[in-house]
Amino acid sequence: MIPPFEKFGLLPPGIHWAEWDELVERFGVTPRRQRLLIGLREAIDILAAAGCQAVFINGSFVTRKAEPNDFDACWSSVGVDPERLDPVLLDFSDGRKAQKPDSAARC
Repeated sequence: MIPPFEKFGLLPPGIHWAEWDELVERFGVTPRRQRLLIGLREAIDILAAAGCQAVFINGSFVTRKAEPNDFDACWSSVGVDPERLDPVLLDFSDGRKAQKPDSAARC
């Protein structure tokens, strides 16, 4: 369950487990956020197909900020078969440009 925001529009410290529908309801409140969620869902689906059991979302996306630039995420590698991952998820070059939704590499 995602707890209420604290002062300054931040979540309290800690890990707050949530299902996809709760994440969408809580943070998909603007068109920009909804577009970001499309890319996040794509990444989560790829990770799940490779065996990933947990993805952690952080940064301005999980705050009260109306128009975050992106989302910050990391994932647990426990049980993940790297051969089943989209190589873009392992490409950290050029500031992870290939992973950004506005990247020509992903259009």
